[in-house]
Order: sequence, then structure tokens, then C-alpha cells
Amino acid sequence: MSQITPWSPIQLKEECWKIINQTKNSIELSQGIDTALANQVINISDCLIAENLDSIVERDGLPHLCHVINGWGNLTYQGNPLTDLISGFVHFKKNKQPYIYQCDPEGDFHPWQTFAYSAMAGVPATVDIAQTGITFADLLNGSTQIMTNKGVELGHMLFALANYYPHINARSFTFYDPNGTPQEFDIEQLMVQAVHAHYVGDYTVCRKFHLTEGVLAMVAKVPGLEKFKPYAQLFLTSQLEILHVLLSVLRLTVKLVDNPEDTESKQQLDQLRNDMVMSDLIENQVYYAGHVIEVMGFAMLDGFEVDEKDFNCAIEIVNTLNKILKNSLHQVDFQEAFLGLGHYRRAQTLLSELINSEKPDLTAYIATLDNLQTHTTYIDSTWDVVANGIFSVHKVQKERPEKFLDIVEKYNTQASENWQTRGSFMHFRRIAPSHWPRACHYEFLTLPSAIGVEIHLERDELAFIKPYLKQTIPLLRTEIQNYQALDWDEEWNKGRGRLFISFSEQTSTDIIVAAMQKLIELTQQNIETLLTKHCMTAA
Repeated sequence: MSQITPWSPIQLKEECWKIINQTKNSIELSQGIDTALANQVINISDCLIAENLDSIVERDGLPHLCHVINGWGNLTYQGNPLTDLISGFVHFKKNKQPYIYQCDPEGDFHPWQTFAYSAMAGVPATVDIAQTGITFADLLNGSTQIMTNKGVELGHMLFALANYYPHINARSFTFYDPNGTPQEFDIEQLMVQAVHAHYVGDYTVCRKFHLTEGVLAMVAKVPGLEKFKPYAQLFLTSQLEILHVLLSVLRLTVKLVDNPEDTESKQQLDQLRNDMVMSDLIENQVYYAGHVIEVMGFAMLDGFEVDEKDFNCAIEIVNTLNKILKNSLHQVDFQEAFLGLGHYRRAQTLLSELINSEKPDLTAYIATLDNLQTHTTYIDSTWDVVANGIFSVHKVQKERPEKFLDIVEKYNTQASENWQTRGSFMHFRRIAPSHWPRACHYEFLTLPSAIGVEIHLERDELAFIKPYLKQTIPLLRTEIQNYQALDWDEEWNKGRGRLFISFSEQTSTDIIVAAMQKLIELTQQNIETLLTKHCMTAA
């Protein structure tokens, strides 16, 4: 195990530390959150999630869904708890044990990310998902195969493991390296890996905020891990240094709002941003603030001590950032920024609970999307930091592939409910009945100068379908017309393979739609039989 040596997530030049120390030494104690302002910003974000939630859900991705749960709680969507939508990502082992793929496009992006964000939202392990009888506890105990061996990826998993520990029977977990070699880790070994990753791992996974959160939660909630507490306190103290960086950035921003010609403040602001590699994007400021205040808040819930200056620094950050967001959030592309905004909403509502309640309620922040007041808030142009050039926003050029969307629309108008396309991505749409494993599906796919009508097998355990798909190719070549190529691609998706039929972009929409209909007609019953035989359906 690593020795208890100094650790810091930030490396700054001496000039930057001078600015930060000035900030630290001038923080007022006994500050309070501007509740009226906070409520205005929360209301704006709630109106935005209400406007965009359909589109986010249509992305058909668990990472998007779990970030909504993190930011806005287990809210009611179309009459049901948001967690009910997790049912669409559940797979079943041969013994019918339900689980979610880990580190996989068809499941969690980070190990146990959905469970971690649900724990942050106060979702109990006993929650019944979509009245299936499947609970979070069932999924946690089934989702023990983790398709990564990187220690920096352990943060979400440790946080969820700690918060749902009484409901988890599993005491060892299988991790796979890039070559597919499995390695078993028990709980203490997971902690060793997480501590080690703080010192040697890169910062590509959420700047190690969640890694620290996970270590803190495990030490606080799981018996027998007391020896890791000095590391936990070190990591917490070091992460909270970022609060003072963020407040320094915001104070310099306020100076520029008051005096746009203040060149010294502009230079200092640029230097801090460059050293922190956080750029001038307002989304980055929100991302950092949300994550680090979230770390602090959950650490306090778990009984860790936080310096009074750090706590008041967080309050000043929230008050200042809320004033900026109230007047600048309209500049942001919400569908691109809702992940960070969700963390910030969770963080500031948790901070309010810590101030106002002896027993903070993790569910108190759940958004109610009915009867929201529209966000026609007066905008003070002086505080529109984007329009004034102090911050910028992330701009995404979204080209609409009109031909592809026409194909999808025409197909859906003719398909039954169980065979509608899933998702809202601009370059592919999956098709499969809800009881099939998500990794087995038909797909419309945009290709370079072509459009694909395909069948994908995106997990190794679906290899039993390969022989059937290969042998059906001669039949398909006689039944489907006007294609460019129709074959089996053995290299697709790490050698798992796909059956593909490609059409030129000039091919009529009717021909491509008919090809998908024919492909489904000729193959779906045999695929259904094979899946049932191998106990791979939910039915």
C-alpha cells in the first residue's frame, strides 16, 4: 500500500498560489446561502430539465439517465419514478439473476455509476424497478463483473458499495484487463487499488472527485476499513483546496464584471484557468463546483471534519455562481451541459440541507416537473458573463442527416410498438423487442457515403447466434434487393461480429425501409428461439 505521503490534485505556479492564499485568508465565516437566488437558479434548471427530458430519455443511454437521477432526483416521469426506466438496461444470467453491464455501451459507463448516483439521490436498495420485482439489491449482487482494471474507475463503485453495503452479498468482484484476463478483488483489495490510483492514476475520470468520494464513503460505512481513514482525510483535505481555486476565479470574474478594463484581474484569471486546465468555459466552472461541493457534502454526512473556511468558501461559490447562472444560463446548450448542471444542483441542494437540517434528507431536492413557473427571469446584462466575453460556452454543430431521419420516420410509421427504433442518435437507431438483451439488436446505421441495415451481437455471450446469421446470408441475398454489399463482418465490435447490408445514399427510402422489414421478418423468430434456448430473454 502507498505510504501516507502528500497528495494534491492540483499543481499550480507560485503566482497562482499567491492569488489563492489571498482568497483563503479573506473568506468571511458564518456565511449563508442566498435562498431566493438559489431557488431562482434551481427553478430555471428544473424548467430546462422539464423541456429536455423527453429528448434525454430518447437517447436510450444509462449514463444520461443516471445523471438526471443524480441532478434532479428520482422524479416522476410520465407517471412513474425515473428509476423505472432502468428496467430497459437489465440483462439476465442463465440462472435468471438480473444485472447491468459494466463499462459497456449497453450499461454503465463507469462501474456502478447508476447505483452511485441513485444513492446520492436517496434511492433505497429495495426500490422495485418498474414493478418487475427486481430491486437495486438484486442488480448490485448480479453486476459483479467489471469490464476494466483501472483503479481510477473505482470511485462510483465504492460509493455505491458503501451506501448499499447492508444489501450486497457479494464480497469479491471480477475485473477484466484489456486482453480479457480476469482478476478477483475483495473489498480491502478494492480500497488498496483506489488509494494507489490517487497517487499514480491519471485524471481523466472526473478529476478523481468520485474516487475520493468512494474512499470516504467506504471508510465511513464499511466495517474493518479504519486503517484507510488517514488516506481518506488526506484526499478530502486536498480535494477541498480546489474550492479556493474556484472562488479565486469567481472573485476575479466579479472584478471584471465591475470593471471590464481591469487588465490585472484578466491576466490573473487567465493564469488560474491555464494552470487548472479548465479553460474559460462556464460549463467547466459549473462542473468543478458541482463535483467538489458534492465531495464535501457527502463527506460531512459521513462524519468527516471539514474546515470552517472550506465550508464558507463553498457557500460563497454557490452564491456567486448562482448570480452568474441566473443571468447567463440561457447561453448554455442544456442538452450538452445537463450532466455538470445536475451535479451542481445536487451539490447546492445538499449544502442547503447541511445548513438547515440536523438530519439532511437526500430526497428533499427531488424536482417536481408539474406546475413549474416558466423561467422568464429578468436578465441583468452586466452579469451575462458569456455575452461580456469573460466566459465562453461549448458550441456543438449539430447537422441533421435528413435522409437517415426520413428512413427512421418512415420505418416507425409502419412498425408495431414492440419494433420501434430506440434512441435519438443522429447516426444510428437500434431495433429489438424489450425482452431481448440490449446487445442483440437490429440497427439502422449511417456509414461513409452509405446507410446500413444490420444485426449486431455486441456481447461475447451472444456468440451462439453467429452460426445462424452466417448461414442465412445466401437466403438474404435472394430476398433483399438493390444493396451494395451483404455479408458477415467478423471484425465488428471486438470480433463479436455483425450482419450488414449496405445501401448507397441515393437508394430510395422505401427500399431501405423494406430491407429492414424483410430482415426482421426472415430472422427474428429464429433469433428469438436461440435466445430463449440459451435463457437470454427477460420473458
